[in-house]
Amino acid sequence: MNSQDAPVATVLLYGPDRHTASKLVVRIVERHSGKVMVERSWTSTTADIRFDQAIYQQALDYIKEQNAEQVVMSDRISGCPHVEGTDYPVGHPCPYCPAWQDNPLPPARSS
Repeated sequence: MNSQDAPVATVLLYGPDRHTASKLVVRIVERHSGKVMVERSWTSTTADIRFDQAIYQQALDYIKEQNAEQVVMSDRISGCPHVEGTDYPVGHPCPYCPAWQDNPLPPARSS
């Protein structure tokens, strides 16, 4: 695969508030269309996932397996880790993450 056609990995962090990341999501997207090809997520219920070296290694290994040659990562927690329509009803605030209700971002779209 030519590097101009190689997919891009996007890495986002989600959490119950702006200070604690409990979910890391890697999406592999087509470079030209932006279409999500595959997605994988990791969660932590005990600690901030940003400090879990084993999860970061798994994410890096996954990115390599998918032949992504570029990684784009946000520098902050992107929003609630729960999935609208799966974890709570569509159109309602997440009942598990009250910190996002006063200043919400778009809900996480991953599982």
